[in-house]
Amino acid sequence: MNTTIISRSKAITTLVLASSLLLSVSVQATEKADVKALTAFMVGQNTQQVNQQLSQQLNKDIQFAVMKKLPTVVNKESGVKTLLAKTVVKNNSKNNSKTNNQTSGE
Repeated sequence: MNTTIISRSKAITTLVLASSLLLSVSVQATEKADVKALTAFMVGQNTQQVNQQLSQQLNKDIQFAVMKKLPTVVNKESGVKTLLAKTVVKNNSKNNSKTNNQTSGE
């Protein structure tokens, strides 16, 4: 009878230990999935924020470059700048691509 109680006790202990290990592994797997999802979300948000900042800076740079090219007149009384005329900004992408192809050996 003593042997039966000991063997049952060992079986129950083994079962409890296996169950707790299984629960522990499944919780860790869930936590890893949560961490991966959270990391991906944070990377996405940071990328979006950086892209927005870069877009704003590029927009400011383009506006500054265009304003430097446009002729203006300053009204001395009010100190307001007025554009005289719009200028056409030439697109040199075709010329640049020819130059780039020549430098790369094509």
